[in-house]
Amino acid sequence: NRSNVVTLSITAEGLSPTDQQLRRTIASIIQHLEVETAGPRIDEWWAWADLAQFYLLNGEGEKARRCYVSARSKTGATAEEVKRHATILGELAEHTAASAPQVSASIRAAIGELS
Repeated sequence: NRSNVVTLSITAEGLSPTDQQLRRTIASIIQHLEVETAGPRIDEWWAWADLAQFYLLNGEGEKARRCYVSARSKTGATAEEVKRHATILGELAEHTAASAPQVSASIRAAIGELS
């Protein structure tokens, strides 16, 4: 649920991923998801997709790419799941374009790679 709160904070409330409080929350989510994707949720698409999304929001595009590679090889994600995630990323890219243009560009690149 914290993932949804961060996403909505950016898309609905207009917060930037560079906001210090939001950065702390993103770092905490990343730490949690790193543990989850290495253990009990290793085969869950959405855990990997969320981790990649938060790497992107944290300016760590290469880590996000590695997550997507792992996600596709370990989870058997459906085309619809990937498409839904790309839609979420598109919303984030749009809402971060002005406040965090490098983050937005990285998200757009990830969308291109997922398509």
